[in-house]
Amino acid sequence: MKNKKIYNIIFAAVLIISTAITLFAKSIDVRIYVGYVLIILSLIALLYSAISVISKNIKKNLKSILAFLAAIALAVVFYFIAPTDDLSIAVYEKTNTPIGWGKIVSAGMYLVYTLVGIVILALIYSQVRRLVKK
Repeated sequence: MKNKKIYNIIFAAVLIISTAITLFAKSIDVRIYVGYVLIILSLIALLYSAISVISKNIKKNLKSILAFLAAIALAVVFYFIAPTDDLSIAVYEKTNTPIGWGKIVSAGMYLVYTLVGIVILALIYSQVRRLVKK
């Protein structure tokens, strides 16, 4: 119980500090960096929480582990099949984007499209299954 209170106090302090910086910072760069830090902190908290829950009962959470590994495998596959020459150099220069990021962005888009498709198919499947059971 004591740890939960400490976590809540830390969470509130980070929230108040980040809100104050976001509201009162003159530079947009500072606001962007605060956003980056908050995203990284939330990812660390998410990973810590997921690992602590999964480590308590690995057999029960095996499907979740396999789904996570499948998503990582999909990301790797999409990275290798993503085109490298789909945009001209002028587009990269116009947007100040390094040339190497084109492949990463394409792979990310493929991954998002695929995961959205999987979610839509899962929703359709669950609704049809529910109708068939009735």
